[in-house]
Amino acid sequence: MSENYDKLINEEYSTILTAIPHHAELRKIVAKKIANYAADKQLSHPKMLEFGSGRGETLVEIFREFDVRGLSTPRTISVDFDSRALEEQKMIVTKEFPSVQVEYICADIIPIMENFSQASLDICTATWTLHNFNNTERVYLLKLIRAAMRPDGIFVVMDKYVPDDPTTEKQLYDNQVALFSKLPIKKENLKSLLIHEAKDRSEAYIMREKESMTAMHECGFEAVSISDRKLRDAICIASPLAGRA
Repeated sequence: MSENYDKLINEEYSTILTAIPHHAELRKIVAKKIANYAADKQLSHPKMLEFGSGRGETLVEIFREFDVRGLSTPRTISVDFDSRALEEQKMIVTKEFPSVQVEYICADIIPIMENFSQASLDICTATWTLHNFNNTERVYLLKLIRAAMRPDGIFVVMDKYVPDDPTTEKQLYDNQVALFSKLPIKKENLKSLLIHEAKDRSEAYIMREKESMTAMHECGFEAVSISDRKLRDAICIASPLAGRA
């Protein structure tokens, strides 16, 4: 991501989310799907990695869901390249869940995964992160994630899995841009936000639903499904084990 966009996210993140109100709902769904998997497998403190974890909104939802169900919380690795966001995440998570085991790593995810132990992860998750990688980088990262996962593990992603129909995709994009344009944010920040949105739907970055599922399969995930669509966002579940997603 660009320096201007990083600045925007740090300055006006909460305001931007008011134009994407379904994000909070989708985070809760991600947490439920991960907890469902852990309960089904009867896992004791499963090993989980979240990358692009930001301020920890999804991580907190996951821990809450595990806590409510009486499940043993995951041994978690939380990775983000933004040190400010990671420090804020650490304070939020530690305050609500002081006994939960979390390793915080400030780094890009690809070098982390290149050196990750193979077949060691039960759960991997990312929220609104994969779209920041171009198609070539994304495929490489997916292969690294697949190698790090246990055969019956699960990869849960919430991101911009846009509809395959170009007319529908364009309409949803235009509607989102219109909402962003009404936000009470600085002009330079709005400009950075709209540039980022335009980049996300360029051919080098766009995540069309069917193409994304095909890419998952080609990277070694046998079971892949996309569900819970909210406008331009949806949840993808992938597993190396057929029948798991």
